[in-house]
Amino acid sequence: MLKKDLTIKWTLEAKRSFEDVKIALTQTPVLISPMFDRYFIIFSFASEHTIAAVLLQKNDEGFE
Repeated sequence: MLKKDLTIKWTLEAKRSFEDVKIALTQTPVLISPMFDRYFIIFSFASEHTIAAVLLQKNDEGFE
């Protein structure tokens, strides 16, 4: 889908996958309020074509 003049085939499988990703990104533990009494962890990545970052905190079990 990143190439110019490419025809996108929006199949039922693609739609289901897209819906699964939307659900995963909008449910806990992904979206929770930050705890300002804990440290923040920043992971970042940059390449010739992409810049990305993730802001994390450890939970009560010590997992990020």
